[in-house]
Amino acid sequence: MRIAWCIILLLFLVISCVKPRNDKTDLVSIDLFAGEQKEMKLEDIADSVSFVHLETNDSCLIKESTRLYVTSSYILKINPLGGAYLFDRETGKFLREIGKYGQGPDEYLMIPFNSFDENNNVLYADKTLSYWIGYDLHTGKKVCEVKRPSLNKYHTLTYKDGIPRFFRIDSAHYIAYVNNMLGQEPLRLVVFDKNGNVIKIYPNDRSLEKKIRGPYLFTGTYYFRNKDLYFFENNFDTIYEIKEDLIPYAAFNRGGDVVSYEERLMFYQYPDILFVDCVFETDKFILFNYEFKRKAGVGYYDKKNEKTYLKKLDISKGSTYFQGFRYKGLNLYPRYLNLKQELCGFIYAQDLLSEEILKLNPAFRGIKEDDNPIIFIIHLKK
Repeated sequence: MRIAWCIILLLFLVISCVKPRNDKTDLVSIDLFAGEQKEMKLEDIADSVSFVHLETNDSCLIKESTRLYVTSSYILKINPLGGAYLFDRETGKFLREIGKYGQGPDEYLMIPFNSFDENNNVLYADKTLSYWIGYDLHTGKKVCEVKRPSLNKYHTLTYKDGIPRFFRIDSAHYIAYVNNMLGQEPLRLVVFDKNGNVIKIYPNDRSLEKKIRGPYLFTGTYYFRNKDLYFFENNFDTIYEIKEDLIPYAAFNRGGDVVSYEERLMFYQYPDILFVDCVFETDKFILFNYEFKRKAGVGYYDKKNEKTYLKKLDISKGSTYFQGFRYKGLNLYPRYLNLKQELCGFIYAQDLLSEEILKLNPAFRGIKEDDNPIIFIIHLKK
């Protein structure tokens, strides 16, 4: 009997120590300005890095583009105005084009940012302003359509392009951020099915007195961790867990500095304000990219020691715009975190031709200036 009471007491103590997720004191605080600013080295976050030379031929020439996805089998690189090219992850050999740019029955008009469903190997693209089409990576062919939700029932403000892309929650549901393109948008997130039927809305209680027409289309960052869904709104300071409501999970702490809603929406007019534009979370880190003084840098929060590290940017005239982790003379600026928790990005071939870099990285000798980009895959510390 005494043993049973001890077990009950132990369980009570364990339960009493568990804080609810929405307790404000439970927020992860990522101190942007109190954190250490330094020259980021790859060894700070990674055990190793591997490089993949993408095949270059007339069928898969890649122009300047920030869009990259890396799976356990494939590398997918996208041209901004048309052209999605699939390569073998191990060899870099060109495999096939995904879909086709154009106005034909199964062709697309544009591929939005962050439009790849890695869980199902499906790339989505805009067919019209009314719906998206999905292409299977294994075949390159169209496999599905998703209708863009109509929001007229809820208000009359949203433009058709106010929902530039979505995130697939499960086999039947999608979630999308609604751009506040006039400054008075009453919706923040919307959940819908493949037929465009709205299932749930998350209201937006932030507005501007004066209407604006912003040229920038936000998309937001979505990701699953331990089957929980999270969302980060570009240029804002909070990562939310998506439940019945949006539950704050982590916050970028500005040390008392207040940034207005207008400044966040019109961020391109305020280069002196530091804005976080995307996040990547792993078991050990919350990594992020940020913009400041018209330059882009990297940072990370170490969950174990609860410290934030921010790359010290070179903001001098002529310095490179994207400034990432340093490795053997290379500048590694991450673009994508895959399901294997690998941080991925690319380097343009012309940026590898200096004698200093070739001396440190002899494997790059033989690369030509007009070759396709070199992909890097960072294997993060566990």
